Amino acid sequence: MSARSKARPAPAVPFQPDWTDVLASIEDGVVVIDSAGVVADLNPAAEQLVGVSAPQAVGKRVDDLFSGERGRRAQRGALHWAGELVRDTLSQGVARRRGEGLLRSRRGDVEVNAACAPLHDGDGTVAGAVLVLRDLTLQRALEATGRRAERLAALGTVALGLAHEIKNPLGGIKGAAQLLRGAVDDPELVHCTDIIIREVERLDGLV
Repeated sequence: MSARSKARPAPAVPFQPDWTDVLASIEDGVVVIDSAGVVADLNPAAEQLVGVSAPQAVGKRVDDLFSGERGRRAQRGALHWAGELVRDTLSQGVARRRGEGLLRSRRGDVEVNAACAPLHDGDGTVAGAVLVLRDLTLQRALEATGRRAERLAALGTVALGLAHEIKNPLGGIKGAAQLLRGAVDDPELVHCTDIIIREVERLDGLV
């Protein structure tokens, strides 16, 4: 056997990810549901959003997972919107979305948007669904910051306009006071014109 053949590297082993680690690394909440509407798994982000740990959630119907969210609608037997989204996906076999909705998480009510997609087995039968919940807290905070920045920019524009409008008459007042000062001999009137000129200069420095 030649030295070259001895140095040949071993074949690379195909990467086989641990799907539990994959789910745990996703920042969005992910809930996996079987075809009967029973929770099969959920990642840590979903635990935070729904306020229930994975051991408590697995084996429950998805409607029960969100039962704390129903409020008055539950008294009329209606499903929580997330449960409805999953049920529609399982029954129709197509992905469904919801623009936004509220979840009662461990840190209070959280606004999320949601998407639910069917999981198909080898023959195309719907075997379950995956519900993805995206926390909109940061997005809403950024939007609020942007709105505040826009308001401040608008106020700055108004302030610049006001400063310009104030400076114009100040120049006229100062000029008139200077002319008046040169035309009067009364010390008291001279003192008054000096006050006018000084205060105009102070205001001019402010704007």
